[in-house]
Amino acid sequence: MVVVTVNYRLGALGFLIGDDDDAGKHPGNLGLYDIELALKYVSLNAEHFGGDAQNVTIFGESAGAMSVSSMMLSPRTRGLFRRAILQSGAANSFIGSQSRQVSWRKFVALATMLGCETLNLNSTAAMRCLEEKDVVELQNSVNRMSDISQYFEPTYGTDFLPESPVKLLKTGRFNHQTDLLFGVNRDEGAGGVYRILPDIRPDSGKHLTLFMVKAAILMMMTGFRFSPLQAEEVVYWYTRKFNNQTSQEDLR
Repeated sequence: MVVVTVNYRLGALGFLIGDDDDAGKHPGNLGLYDIELALKYVSLNAEHFGGDAQNVTIFGESAGAMSVSSMMLSPRTRGLFRRAILQSGAANSFIGSQSRQVSWRKFVALATMLGCETLNLNSTAAMRCLEEKDVVELQNSVNRMSDISQYFEPTYGTDFLPESPVKLLKTGRFNHQTDLLFGVNRDEGAGGVYRILPDIRPDSGKHLTLFMVKAAILMMMTGFRFSPLQAEEVVYWYTRKFNNQTSQEDLR
């Protein structure tokens, strides 16, 4: 086995995108183009390292799995790999991709924080202003954005992802020749919950209650801007078999 690791741009550097008129110069999804380029390199050079370009497996976990999922859905990467492994992530998850409208709102928010907004929100001028900013200053501004706005995700309605992942899956427009293995990690995403609700940590020494579990799930859903009704439905789904006598082990 030959293992290849890929560096690709993340956050605003990898996924910031302007409006439709500016997309030709700044197409967004640069992080995905980085991965595509790496796959093309592997295809051209695998044999020189004892590898087989016809038997490439790509693998990612969490955000990496969302990127791998995007590779499976994109018409640009067909034929560059044979198998894919997704672990705790997919492009059709609620933070796995975003529309042009959502991307534009994040663009405006970041440009405004850095003083790059213009009177008519000219995307080209604002992008040029952002490009002149120091990368540390840019990242510090991203860190000050609200939790959900910090997620610069792959954008659909673009050259790389022509439509939403859900629509591409429903209409069968993805790489059918790819073998797929997918699963999830235990406690995936728990770190963020533990930071906000430390009492539910396994090592906290606190007695976990059903109320605490429901509060944690509700906090996660509202944090990702689910409607109150949707959040309550998720809470019900995961706790419907529990009661106040449920054991600590089952609650965890």
